[in-house]
Amino acid sequence: MHLFGIHLKILIQAREKEKENFSQIKSLELCGKSTVYKRQRKFGNQLKEQVQIKGAEIYGENQVILKQISYNVKCMDFQVDYRQKDNIEKEEKLISLVRAIDQNHIPREGYRALATIEYNLEREWAISEMRYKITREMNQKIAINLIDLSIQNKFNFIEVSDVFDSEMIQKAIENGKAGCRSIKDILTYIVPILVLNGVLDTNNPIIHLRISGDGRNVG
Repeated sequence: MHLFGIHLKILIQAREKEKENFSQIKSLELCGKSTVYKRQRKFGNQLKEQVQIKGAEIYGENQVILKQISYNVKCMDFQVDYRQKDNIEKEEKLISLVRAIDQNHIPREGYRALATIEYNLEREWAISEMRYKITREMNQKIAINLIDLSIQNKFNFIEVSDVFDSEMIQKAIENGKAGCRSIKDILTYIVPILVLNGVLDTNNPIIHLRISGDGRNVG
Protein backbone atom coordinates (compact mmCIF):
# COMPACT_ATOMS: atom_id res chain seq x y z
CA MET A 1 0.00 0.00 0.00
CA HIS A 2 2.82 2.39 0.84
CA LEU A 3 4.82 1.35 -2.19
CA PHE A 4 2.06 2.20 -4.68
CA GLY A 5 0.49 5.03 -2.69
CA ILE A 6 -2.84 3.27 -2.13
CA HIS A 7 -2.99 4.69 1.41
CA LEU A 8 -2.98 8.34 0.20
CA LYS A 9 -5.88 10.50 1.44
CA ILE A 10 -6.42 12.02 -1.97
CA LEU A 11 -7.01 8.55 -3.43
CA ILE A 12 -9.47 7.71 -0.65
CA GLN A 13 -11.36 10.95 -1.32
CA ALA A 14 -11.47 10.18 -5.04
CA ARG A 15 -12.94 6.75 -4.30
CA GLU A 16 -15.63 8.21 -2.05
CA LYS A 17 -16.53 10.79 -4.70
CA GLU A 18 -16.73 8.08 -7.33
CA LYS A 19 -19.14 6.11 -5.13
CA GLU A 20 -21.35 9.18 -4.73
CA ASN A 21 -21.44 9.77 -8.47
CA PHE A 22 -22.17 6.09 -9.11
CA SER A 23 -25.13 6.14 -6.75
CA GLN A 24 -26.73 8.98 -8.71
CA ILE A 25 -29.16 8.04 -11.49
CA LYS A 26 -27.56 8.48 -14.88
CA SER A 27 -29.25 10.95 -17.19
CA LEU A 28 -31.59 9.34 -19.72
CA GLU A 29 -29.78 10.56 -22.82
CA LEU A 30 -26.59 8.88 -21.59
CA CYS A 31 -28.23 5.48 -21.18
CA GLY A 32 -28.30 2.65 -23.68
CA LYS A 33 -31.47 1.16 -25.15
CA SER A 34 -31.50 -1.76 -22.71
CA THR A 35 -31.24 0.57 -19.70
CA VAL A 36 -34.00 2.81 -21.05
CA TYR A 37 -36.24 -0.23 -21.57
CA LYS A 38 -35.54 -1.55 -18.06
CA ARG A 39 -36.44 1.82 -16.54
CA GLN A 40 -39.61 1.99 -18.62
CA ARG A 41 -40.67 -1.50 -17.53
CA LYS A 42 -39.79 -0.82 -13.86
CA PHE A 43 -41.70 2.46 -13.88
CA GLY A 44 -44.70 0.79 -15.51
CA ASN A 45 -44.79 -2.07 -12.99
CA GLN A 46 -44.46 0.23 -9.98
CA LEU A 47 -47.10 2.60 -11.36
CA LYS A 48 -49.48 -0.32 -11.89
CA GLU A 49 -49.04 -1.37 -8.24
CA GLN A 50 -49.71 2.16 -7.00
CA VAL A 51 -52.78 2.49 -9.23
CA GLN A 52 -54.22 -0.72 -7.82
CA ILE A 53 -53.58 0.45 -4.25
CA LYS A 54 -55.09 3.91 -4.77
CA GLY A 55 -57.89 2.44 -6.89
CA ALA A 56 -58.92 0.15 -4.03
CA GLU A 57 -59.06 3.17 -1.70
CA ILE A 58 -61.25 5.17 -4.10
CA TYR A 59 -63.38 2.53 -5.89
CA GLY A 60 -63.43 -0.14 -3.21
CA GLU A 61 -64.23 -3.61 -4.52
CA ASN A 62 -64.39 -2.38 -8.11
CA GLN A 63 -60.89 -3.16 -9.29
CA VAL A 64 -59.16 -0.56 -11.46
CA ILE A 65 -57.57 -2.15 -14.52
CA LEU A 66 -54.80 -0.10 -16.08
CA LYS A 67 -54.77 -0.65 -19.84
CA GLN A 68 -52.23 1.82 -21.18
CA ILE A 69 -50.16 4.81 -20.12
CA SER A 70 -48.22 7.42 -22.04
CA TYR A 71 -45.62 9.75 -20.55
CA ASN A 72 -42.64 11.92 -21.47
CA VAL A 73 -39.15 12.21 -19.99
CA LYS A 74 -36.63 14.71 -21.36
CA CYS A 75 -38.54 15.09 -24.66
CA MET A 76 -38.62 11.27 -25.04
CA ASP A 77 -42.07 9.72 -25.37
CA PHE A 78 -42.83 6.41 -23.67
CA GLN A 79 -45.85 4.16 -23.79
CA VAL A 80 -46.64 1.11 -21.67
CA ASP A 81 -49.34 -1.31 -22.82
CA TYR A 82 -50.70 -3.55 -20.06
CA ARG A 83 -53.19 -5.41 -22.26
CA GLN A 84 -52.38 -9.07 -22.76
CA LYS A 85 -53.13 -10.05 -26.36
CA ASP A 86 -53.27 -13.68 -27.39
CA ASN A 87 -51.44 -14.95 -30.45
CA ILE A 88 -54.62 -15.20 -32.54
CA GLU A 89 -55.55 -11.56 -31.90
CA LYS A 90 -52.01 -10.40 -32.70
CA GLU A 91 -51.93 -12.43 -35.92
CA GLU A 92 -55.31 -11.11 -37.08
CA LYS A 93 -54.18 -7.54 -36.48
CA LEU A 94 -50.92 -8.08 -38.40
CA ILE A 95 -52.81 -9.68 -41.31
CA SER A 96 -55.16 -6.67 -41.45
CA LEU A 97 -52.18 -4.29 -41.44
CA VAL A 98 -50.45 -6.23 -44.24
CA ARG A 99 -53.64 -6.11 -46.32
CA ALA A 100 -54.10 -2.36 -45.74
CA ILE A 101 -50.46 -1.60 -46.58
CA ASP A 102 -50.49 -3.67 -49.77
CA GLN A 103 -53.85 -2.42 -51.03
CA ASN A 104 -52.92 1.22 -50.45
CA HIS A 105 -49.33 0.85 -51.76
CA ILE A 106 -47.72 2.16 -48.56
CA PRO A 107 -43.91 1.81 -48.86
CA ARG A 108 -41.84 0.19 -46.15
CA GLU A 109 -40.03 3.44 -45.31
CA GLY A 110 -43.33 5.29 -45.09
CA TYR A 111 -44.86 2.85 -42.61
CA ARG A 112 -41.66 2.85 -40.56
CA ALA A 113 -41.85 6.65 -40.31
CA LEU A 114 -45.48 6.43 -39.18
CA ALA A 115 -44.64 3.77 -36.59
CA THR A 116 -42.02 6.03 -35.00
CA ILE A 117 -44.68 8.73 -34.55
CA GLU A 118 -47.65 6.58 -33.54
CA TYR A 119 -46.66 4.04 -30.89
CA ASN A 120 -49.93 2.09 -31.22
CA LEU A 121 -48.84 0.84 -34.63
CA GLU A 122 -47.05 -2.48 -34.86
CA ARG A 123 -43.33 -2.37 -35.59
CA GLU A 124 -42.30 -2.63 -39.22
CA TRP A 125 -40.27 -5.81 -38.65
CA ALA A 126 -43.40 -7.56 -37.39
CA ILE A 127 -45.25 -6.51 -40.54
CA SER A 128 -42.43 -7.84 -42.73
CA GLU A 129 -42.40 -11.17 -40.90
CA MET A 130 -46.16 -11.58 -41.33
CA ARG A 131 -45.96 -10.66 -45.02
CA TYR A 132 -43.23 -13.24 -45.53
CA LYS A 133 -45.29 -15.86 -43.68
CA ILE A 134 -48.36 -15.15 -45.82
CA THR A 135 -46.27 -15.30 -48.99
CA ARG A 136 -44.79 -18.66 -48.03
CA GLU A 137 -48.21 -20.13 -47.25
CA MET A 138 -49.75 -18.81 -50.47
CA ASN A 139 -46.85 -20.08 -52.55
CA GLN A 140 -47.47 -23.55 -51.15
CA LYS A 141 -51.19 -23.41 -51.97
CA ILE A 142 -50.81 -21.63 -55.32
CA ALA A 143 -47.31 -22.38 -56.56
CA ILE A 144 -45.31 -19.86 -58.61
CA ASN A 145 -43.77 -21.42 -61.70
CA LEU A 146 -41.11 -20.05 -64.00
CA ILE A 147 -41.45 -19.93 -67.76
CA ASP A 148 -38.58 -19.45 -70.15
CA LEU A 149 -39.44 -16.57 -72.47
CA SER A 150 -36.62 -17.40 -74.84
CA ILE A 151 -38.22 -20.67 -75.93
CA GLN A 152 -41.90 -19.73 -75.89
CA ASN A 153 -44.09 -19.91 -78.93
CA LYS A 154 -47.44 -18.41 -79.75
CA PHE A 155 -49.54 -20.91 -77.83
CA ASN A 156 -47.68 -22.29 -74.87
CA PHE A 157 -44.94 -21.68 -72.35
CA ILE A 158 -42.35 -24.10 -71.04
CA GLU A 159 -42.50 -24.62 -67.29
CA VAL A 160 -38.99 -24.91 -65.93
CA SER A 161 -39.16 -24.92 -62.13
CA ASP A 162 -41.13 -24.20 -58.96
CA VAL A 163 -39.95 -21.29 -56.81
CA PHE A 164 -41.02 -19.91 -53.46
CA ASP A 165 -38.79 -16.85 -53.11
CA SER A 166 -39.44 -13.41 -54.61
CA GLU A 167 -35.68 -12.78 -54.95
CA MET A 168 -35.32 -15.93 -57.04
CA ILE A 169 -38.17 -14.75 -59.26
CA GLN A 170 -36.52 -11.36 -59.74
CA LYS A 171 -33.23 -12.98 -60.73
CA ALA A 172 -35.06 -15.30 -63.11
CA ILE A 173 -36.79 -12.36 -64.79
CA GLU A 174 -33.43 -10.70 -65.31
CA ASN A 175 -32.26 -13.91 -67.02
CA GLY A 176 -35.13 -13.93 -69.52
CA LYS A 177 -37.67 -15.88 -67.46
CA ALA A 178 -41.00 -14.87 -66.00
CA GLY A 179 -43.23 -16.00 -63.15
CA CYS A 180 -46.74 -17.39 -63.54
CA ARG A 181 -49.47 -19.11 -61.53
CA SER A 182 -51.92 -21.73 -62.74
CA ILE A 183 -55.50 -20.46 -63.11
CA LYS A 184 -56.65 -23.91 -61.98
CA ASP A 185 -54.74 -23.59 -58.71
CA ILE A 186 -56.16 -20.11 -58.17
CA LEU A 187 -59.74 -21.27 -58.78
CA THR A 188 -59.26 -24.32 -56.56
CA TYR A 189 -58.27 -21.95 -53.77
CA ILE A 190 -60.79 -19.10 -54.18
CA VAL A 191 -63.95 -20.90 -55.40
CA PRO A 192 -64.74 -22.58 -52.04
CA ILE A 193 -64.30 -19.22 -50.29
CA LEU A 194 -66.60 -17.46 -52.79
CA VAL A 195 -69.21 -20.21 -52.39
CA LEU A 196 -69.00 -19.95 -48.60
CA ASN A 197 -69.45 -16.16 -48.77
CA GLY A 198 -72.44 -16.50 -51.11
CA VAL A 199 -70.73 -14.89 -54.10
CA LEU A 200 -71.01 -18.02 -56.25
CA ASP A 201 -74.02 -20.28 -56.56
CA THR A 202 -73.33 -24.01 -56.61
CA ASN A 203 -76.42 -24.53 -58.76
CA ASN A 204 -74.81 -22.49 -61.54
CA PRO A 205 -71.60 -24.33 -62.57
CA ILE A 206 -70.53 -21.76 -65.17
CA ILE A 207 -67.94 -19.19 -64.07
CA HIS A 208 -67.09 -16.26 -66.34
CA LEU A 209 -63.51 -14.99 -66.06
CA ARG A 210 -62.09 -11.71 -67.27
CA ILE A 211 -58.34 -11.60 -67.77
CA SER A 212 -56.98 -8.07 -67.90
CA GLY A 213 -53.62 -6.35 -67.59
CA ASP A 214 -52.43 -3.01 -66.24
CA GLY A 215 -53.75 -0.94 -69.14
CA ARG A 216 -51.08 -1.84 -71.67
CA ASN A 217 -51.79 -3.53 -74.94
CA VAL A 218 -50.83 -7.17 -74.54
CA GLY A 219 -50.95 -10.03 -76.99
